[in-house]
Amino acid sequence: MLKMYEVPEAYRTLDERYMTEYLRQTQRTELRELITVITKISKRKGSPIDVFDIGVGNARIPIILAGIKEIWKCIGKYVGIDISNVCLRAAKNNVLLYKLSDKVIIKNFDARNLSQLVISSKKKYDLVICTILLQVTLYLIHFPLMEKLIT
Repeated sequence: MLKMYEVPEAYRTLDERYMTEYLRQTQRTELRELITVITKISKRKGSPIDVFDIGVGNARIPIILAGIKEIWKCIGKYVGIDISNVCLRAAKNNVLLYKLSDKVIIKNFDARNLSQLVISSKKKYDLVICTILLQVTLYLIHFPLMEKLIT
């Protein structure tokens, strides 16, 4: 599966010029839902929340969120993981380009090994998100394995 991300064509999946209008509409809808969830959790907590993004891709989501000041101040830390070198390079470059290093951390990690991370991590997150199928669908997830990772 990893090899599919390591070919030069993989860059096209991160390039808006190649996205269909349907995909753009889907992303906008999903982003609105994510903003709603971030706002609710932050208000309930009474302080900025920590987000864990499985499959961060090119860091599209934190870049967009950072552009919405009232939402970005609701986020304390944003940790994104990915297995693809193509995505990791793009995400790290974008974090630097958009000056997000104070809140956004990008890590090379295989989500298939989340159980190891959950067991070894003392860090808890308020929200865990997962972008799958190359930015096609954003899922807000909560499953038993993440019990120890989510506050």
